[in-house]
Amino acid sequence: MTRFFMIYHILSKLITLFSTFYFAKLEDFRSRKIIIVVPLLGCLISRSLLLFVIFFDLPLEVIFATASLDGLSGGFTTYWTAVVVLVCSTSSEKRRSIRLITTDFAYGLAGFVGSILSGYIFLHLKILHYHGIILVALSLALYVVNLFYCILVLKIPPKQQKSGPQGDKEQNEESDTFTEKLQCDSAGHLVKHEHVTGDIQHKNRPPVEKTEHKTARVVDDKNGRCVNGQCCKAVSRIFDGIIRDNWSSWWADGHGDKGTLWFMVGAAVLYDMATKGAMDVLPIFVLNWPLKWNAVLLGYGNASEYAIYFTSFLTICLFSKCVKDTSLIVIGMLSFSAGMLVMGFVKWTYLYFVA
Repeated sequence: MTRFFMIYHILSKLITLFSTFYFAKLEDFRSRKIIIVVPLLGCLISRSLLLFVIFFDLPLEVIFATASLDGLSGGFTTYWTAVVVLVCSTSSEKRRSIRLITTDFAYGLAGFVGSILSGYIFLHLKILHYHGIILVALSLALYVVNLFYCILVLKIPPKQQKSGPQGDKEQNEESDTFTEKLQCDSAGHLVKHEHVTGDIQHKNRPPVEKTEHKTARVVDDKNGRCVNGQCCKAVSRIFDGIIRDNWSSWWADGHGDKGTLWFMVGAAVLYDMATKGAMDVLPIFVLNWPLKWNAVLLGYGNASEYAIYFTSFLTICLFSKCVKDTSLIVIGMLSFSAGMLVMGFVKWTYLYFVA
């Protein structure tokens, strides 16, 4: 069983890794609906192969073909990425966290209900002597409904591509708004970078010193320090010595956004290695000694895992206005780590649900 699950997950994850990049590039030139519909279609076809495995008593290794087909179509990774992109593109920056967690809440609620019902359907509803036929058929029916909904009903907002003098002017204004950054120079003073466009008169501002890169520094006439001196002192306490100097110069050269992206990717990889590695082992753990669950308890266990979406929804709603997104990320990491720490000592069913 362990070998089977290991090969299945490796196939699905590795093949999905390559196909996701292709669909992401395809989405840039085509419609966003592609990376929603194609994974759904692949899931529908791969899940339908389970019916042949059950009806004709085919070897379980045939399921590896379903994992490969699911991975080639992008799988859940590509599908959920498309959903997140769609939610982000149709929401403002202030409401984005709430919109994302609401979408996760809907997904978690559906998974919670489906997991509780799946165990009873598997045990008590069968055709002839075949268990799981009704469960797979219901799953395929929901895939078909979802597929037709995405094709016929779901509206994808067009990509906003502005052209012409007016479009260029609006893009420049947006760039001026979003590219202002607070920086620290090598002496620990706060520097405010701005685009210098045209002959715009900046009222009620200190004198501006132009640089070669068409940026400006807001400097006080009296002491040469930034206006917000207290902020400079607070920042300089954090960044000290050569680390501060090198980081500030590297960030000022325009690498800040790329650096943030790579830090996010690295954090996501490390966190996913921990979470997915642990969650993929749980089905094997609960089916063996000392728990030895049946299908009903397995459904309850899956439902308890979906409860994380409820608690996350409440946490975001309560703290999103007073806590930064990075702090919410840390809260999620700590809570998951605490749960898995308890999971390492589980010997009874009730303790599993506590974890």
